[in-house]
Amino acid sequence: MGASLLTQQHSFYIELANAMKADVVKDHAQIDIAIANQDSSKQIADVQDFVTKRVDAVVISPVDSKGVQAALLTAQPAGIPMITVDISAQCVDVASRIGINNQADNV
Repeated sequence: MGASLLTQQHSFYIELANAMKADVVKDHAQIDIAIANQDSSKQIADVQDFVTKRVDAVVISPVDSKGVQAALLTAQPAGIPMITVDISAQCVDVASRIGINNQADNV
């Protein structure tokens, strides 16, 4: 599995990376975690690298909701499911999205 995370400067993403590493060990799987450092070009290159490595799935926390489209479209022809975490992707379908609704339920 590949994972492209937005940054490692925020505790949420540090904990997310640590949790993914711990889970794959339990399942005897492997994960390659790349940090985009809030750079869309790096994130696209990281996903292209995952496609070349023929990973089974990619977890991505997009640097840019619209700009991530290029990365996602790279993985589609290879049949690699893309899962967004925290930040959604616009203008392209993903296999799954994991996130929270930051809007208040009360109006």
